[in-house]
Amino acid sequence: MAASAAEGFRTEHAAVILVDPDGTVRSAHSVGLPEGDATIAELLGRSAEESPVWQTVRDGKIVLANDSATSVVRPCDLALLMKLKSFAAMPLMSAQGPVGMIMCGDSGAPREWTARDRILADQLSVEGGLIIDSAGMRQAAQAHVAELSRQAFHDSLTGLPNRTHLIDRAERAVREAGETRDRVALMLLDLNGFKQVNDTAGHQAGDALLQQVAKRLLGAVRDGDVVSRLGGDEFAIMLTRQADEDVAGAVAERICDRLRRPFAIDGAEVSIGGSVGIALYPDDATDYEALMRGADAAMYEAKRATKGHGGGYRRVRAGF
Repeated sequence: MAASAAEGFRTEHAAVILVDPDGTVRSAHSVGLPEGDATIAELLGRSAEESPVWQTVRDGKIVLANDSATSVVRPCDLALLMKLKSFAAMPLMSAQGPVGMIMCGDSGAPREWTARDRILADQLSVEGGLIIDSAGMRQAAQAHVAELSRQAFHDSLTGLPNRTHLIDRAERAVREAGETRDRVALMLLDLNGFKQVNDTAGHQAGDALLQQVAKRLLGAVRDGDVVSRLGGDEFAIMLTRQADEDVAGAVAERICDRLRRPFAIDGAEVSIGGSVGIALYPDDATDYEALMRGADAAMYEAKRATKGHGGGYRRVRAGF
C-alpha cells in the first residue's frame, strides 16, 4: 500500500500507519526512507491523537499540503520523521471507522498538488480501507478455522488431545517407527477412586480433578509424547520414540506416583490412584488397533492386581 502510494503520487517517500480502536499506533511501514522502517518505528505504541494531521483525517478528510512549513494543518510526527517538505495524508476508513493513514511526500522541495492527485487520494483512502477490512476478515476466518480444528481434536475440559487426535498421531508414530525401526509405547490409564469423588463432591469437583490430573500427566512425559483424554476418567499416553519396556515402565511408574499424591479440590484434599496398561510396538503389536487392545487388556490386569487401591501398571501379556 505504501509503495503504491509513492508510485501513484510520484513521491520520494510514503508510509502507512495502522491505529487500534483506542487510538494507539500498532503498525508503521515506510518506503523510500534511507533508514528504512526504523525511522517511523518511534511511533509504535504512541497515541495517534497527538498528531494534528490524524485529528484532521480521522473524520474522513484528506490533507494535501503544498508546503509543510506554511500548512494550516501542522505535520504530524510521521511527516516530521520523514522530513517532508510537502505531503498528502489520506485516512484509511473501514466499516468500523478510521483504522489508519497513508502519508506520502517529498523531502527535496515543496510541491503543488493537482486535481488528479486529489482524485487519487480519494481512491486510495477508500480502497485502502477495503484492503484493511479484507485482511481483517481473512485473519478472523483463519482464527475461526484454527479454533474449529482445535475443538475437533482437543478435549474441551482439559485441553488435551482427544481420541481422534490420538488415533491420527498414533497411526503416524507407528508408521514412522516401522520405517526407522524405532519403538513406540501406548499406555491406557484409568483413574481409581474418581467415581467416588464425583458422587460425593459433585461434578464440578470431578471436573477440577480431571484438569489437575491432566497437568500432572503432562509433567510426567517427555517432549514429543502425547497425552490425551479418551473420555470420562480414561486417558492415553503415547510415547513416540525409543520407548522400550524400561522407558515405558519408568514413565508409567512416574504417572502412578504423581497420581497417588493428594489433590487440592475446593480447599479439601482428595486422594485417588491410577491403573496403567502398556503395549509396545513392535514387541506386542504391529498396528494401532492391536496396541490399543493390548494396552486396554493390560490396564484391566493392573486394576485387578491392585484392586483399585493406589494403582499400578502392567504390560500386556503374550496371547492377550
